[in-house]
Amino acid sequence: MRPAPPPREINTVRVAVAGTALSLVGFLVLLFFIPALRRADAMVWLWSFLAAFLIGLWGLGIALWQGKTRLPERRKPS
Repeated sequence: MRPAPPPREINTVRVAVAGTALSLVGFLVLLFFIPALRRADAMVWLWSFLAAFLIGLWGLGIALWQGKTRLPERRKPS
C-alpha cells in the first residue's frame, strides 16, 4: 500500500468567514419574505439561517483561537 499523503493546510478562518457570511445573507434575504414564510408555515428556514450565522461566529472564534495557539512549524534541516 502507498503511504497516506500529508494533511493539507487550509485557512480555517477563511472557511468560517465564508460560511458565516452566506448564512447572514440567507437570513437577511429571508427577512423580506416573512409573510410568505408564515403562510407556508416555513419560518423554520429563517431561524435555521440565524442559528447557522451564530454557530458560524462561534466557529470563527475557535478558528482564530486555534490560529493563535498553533505551534510554529519546525524547520527541516537542508
